[in-house]
Amino acid sequence: SAACLILQRLSVDVICRTMIMAFPEIFDVLGSVIQANPSKKTIEMHACSLLRNLALEENGDSTLRSASFVPFVMMAMAAHANNEELIENACFFLSTVGLKQPEGFGELCTEDGIKCIIKTLQNIDTSASLLEACCFALYAAIRGSDEHKKLCLSTGAIDAIICLILVHPHETSLLETALTVLMSLSSQKKCVTAIVNSGGIGSVVATMRSNPTCSGIIKRGSRFITNVVERDPTFANEAVPAVVSILSCIREQVHDQILVEELCKSLHYLVL
Repeated sequence: SAACLILQRLSVDVICRTMIMAFPEIFDVLGSVIQANPSKKTIEMHACSLLRNLALEENGDSTLRSASFVPFVMMAMAAHANNEELIENACFFLSTVGLKQPEGFGELCTEDGIKCIIKTLQNIDTSASLLEACCFALYAAIRGSDEHKKLCLSTGAIDAIICLILVHPHETSLLETALTVLMSLSSQKKCVTAIVNSGGIGSVVATMRSNPTCSGIIKRGSRFITNVVERDPTFANEAVPAVVSILSCIREQVHDQILVEELCKSLHYLVL
């Protein structure tokens, strides 16, 4: 426990963090401490905080993945589902590592860990910062995994995401990450059906209309609409009110060619 605490405190400093990453032996020691003390709360707390800090290093992703720390973090979350600090640190670590190196990341994520993330999202009293961390981690886990997307269907993740959009209408950063999750889920037809049945299209369109100057929200909402209408053109009518927001964003971001092309693609699906 003392070793994890010392490393955790050192990892707050950028220079110390770089030095830690330069010595692979430290990760061997950390792995041994974790394995020798399964389910010990203090060690899991310090280790998750340490890993969150180390994930900020540009060259540390492969080291953190190869050392099997992802399964450890997933198990720690499942064992301490009511510990918000641990969950937030764990989710930050998972999202940072998973989004930097998405290839095969979903295979490292355990079902219990994903269920814990979804359970946290379902708690309406959860802070916006923790919800955002959970959304990022969930996106990293489901991004390349159809199995994990199916898990979201059976665990109420879609309702939880739509609910947090309604409950936090002014948390722009949180809304962007929530829409990112819906955008990813909408690549599967069964997920599209569940999203539509839960009022997801209306919620996304309302979010876009309430944030016409936020290009991140308009971009993710447009991708979501494209996915949904591609899978069933009859859903276009419900999404048509988003046209005004999309046109407004195009006007504001006219010099961003990639964004404009993407928004025009959504318009194509909505008006034809």
